[in-house]
Amino acid sequence: MSYLKLSSTSAKFISKQARLDEEQEQVIAYAIEGLLLSVTGFASIVFVGALFGAALPALIAGLSGGVLRKFSGGAHASSPLRCIIFGALGYGSLAVIAKYLSKVMVVNNGYLLLALIICLLIVVIYAPVDCAAKRIKSPVLRKRLKLGAVCFVLLMMCLVVTVDAVLIKVSITLGILYQTATLFPFLNKT
Repeated sequence: MSYLKLSSTSAKFISKQARLDEEQEQVIAYAIEGLLLSVTGFASIVFVGALFGAALPALIAGLSGGVLRKFSGGAHASSPLRCIIFGALGYGSLAVIAKYLSKVMVVNNGYLLLALIICLLIVVIYAPVDCAAKRIKSPVLRKRLKLGAVCFVLLMMCLVVTVDAVLIKVSITLGILYQTATLFPFLNKT
């Protein structure tokens, strides 16, 4: 079922032009819908951050959490609109916190790394988390997703150690923490 009229209309047009069957049209509609929802969600995150003068940390936190989510999965909202709202408010709030922490506190790499090590352990234990609507059936895919999630957190740890900008370090760490929290089983009851 398509949530967006634009995705189904666009898919019909593309399918007609390319002479595709109905099944291929549905695949195209699903892809367009996913792209539109992702762009809308990400723009909403940055917009909420910008409302509070924290667009850059919102962008960074949203990117770090969003990329990890592609590998790790996690809790799902009951509708795409709820997902966009929760994501925008959650990452937007994190952006404000990151901006505040980077200005008023001396942020030690040790604390950020400790937080990311805890995230890494949670990822190793719980990722990838699938949802009832889209189960991960392949053990090979499950291993690849877990490896991708672990490698991404390790990459972010390296980035936090090497980057000089405190705001970027804190934003990355908070984005990873937020996404990692969605992996806990009590949030993923199906």
